[in-house]
Amino acid sequence: MRLKKALLMCTLMSGMCLALFACGNKQEEEVVVEETADASAEPVEVTVEEEPGYVSKLTGEAFDETGDASLRPVAVMVPNDNYGALPQYGLSLAGVVYEVPVEPPYTRLMAIYDQASFDELTTVGPVRSCRLYYCYFDLEFDAIYTHYGESEYAKSFLSSGQIDEMDGMDSTIDSIVFWRDSSRTNPDNAFTSGENLLAGIEYKGFDTSYSEDYEGKFTFASDEVSLSDGEDATTVYPGYPSNVNVANPWFEYNSEDGLYYRYEYSASHNDALTGNQLSVKNIIIQACDYSVMEKHNTYNFDTTSGGSGYYITNGKAIPVTWSKESEYAPAKYFDADGNEIEFNTGKTWVCIIKSSDIDSVSFSNGTSGDDTSTDADTTTDAQ
Repeated sequence: MRLKKALLMCTLMSGMCLALFACGNKQEEEVVVEETADASAEPVEVTVEEEPGYVSKLTGEAFDETGDASLRPVAVMVPNDNYGALPQYGLSLAGVVYEVPVEPPYTRLMAIYDQASFDELTTVGPVRSCRLYYCYFDLEFDAIYTHYGESEYAKSFLSSGQIDEMDGMDSTIDSIVFWRDSSRTNPDNAFTSGENLLAGIEYKGFDTSYSEDYEGKFTFASDEVSLSDGEDATTVYPGYPSNVNVANPWFEYNSEDGLYYRYEYSASHNDALTGNQLSVKNIIIQACDYSVMEKHNTYNFDTTSGGSGYYITNGKAIPVTWSKESEYAPAKYFDADGNEIEFNTGKTWVCIIKSSDIDSVSFSNGTSGDDTSTDADTTTDAQ
């Protein structure tokens, strides 16, 4: 009897265990069913909205997650008028570079940087002085302007409060923003960096965000611009005066990456900071009326009245006109039909030339060593 009872108890306990086990399995199965899609059900299309990236107003390119498109760029004056200025540092990190004649027959550069590049910008320079017309080019980008000294004709404008600027001739700015390289000779020995530029901006208390009404200098195309009807321009000579003692710059197109590579002083133009040859996606040649300031034999360019030029990208060039809505507004560029030029995404080099030198602009469908060079206005002109 006890044995039967014991067997009965064992049977009952086994049954309870099996029931519990079954329940446990059922619960697990239910969880799995909830997490697994029914293979026989119709697929459901799910739309994931991506957060828009920060887009540079200088290049049209998206920044990484550390970028901030609301931050104003910084423009830095860099000499290019003698071998003592070479090598230059940091030019390959600039989103836009302006090249403009100063005292004949030399040119000087204004490199414009997104603040998103400042971590890499450990050295930039050498840094040289301002000319008045650079101030107006700077204002087209709402940029903070950095220079070391200025011509007499620029002083009143720089002190007028119309431009946010940092001048190394100010002893405090000199100590915060600049340092001297003892291996270089004066005046081509002053350098700065992204970190130093930020320290100067903080000291000066400048507004670091673009003004609310600023829309940008360039309009960037959503699709690649080919200029299929343009003139072949695999080598570009901007039309600056030819002289063995000056840069004599030119650009050569690389069809593999779609970039124009910069040359001057009969060699590739390299950035000593990165070791890279300077390259850009777009080239603008902008002809401006000008005068010569006799007292110091320096140029003064008309940055407002408009004129002619060329837009060059992807191995092709087209003639353009340029105009401005006001003295401080960005210059805009238009094709032969009056449509505003849309730029390819990427870096841009702006060559400001004298209006009288427009006939010296020339393009080639070969390299600089070929004899296929043809002038943009039918007059052959070597570099």
